[in-house]
Amino acid sequence: MTDELRTASEIASLIKARATSSLGPWPRDLQIYIFSETPGWRCGLSPATQESDAEYRDGILGIAKQLQRTVKLAP
Repeated sequence: MTDELRTASEIASLIKARATSSLGPWPRDLQIYIFSETPGWRCGLSPATQESDAEYRDGILGIAKQLQRTVKLAP
């Protein structure tokens, strides 16, 4: 399987699209950040804690973990 090369913005858009289709509307105040790591990338969410969105946030992190297997962050 060939890894896809995507920008941080493209990765964030992929995560948002998958989350919206499987978890419901994206919370209005939730921001997503993609960080470069060696090797690969990771996803951060802000605000970091919000009880009402805990399940949604967990779902987002699961989607990010799935994408980390096939999507590489472009330099």
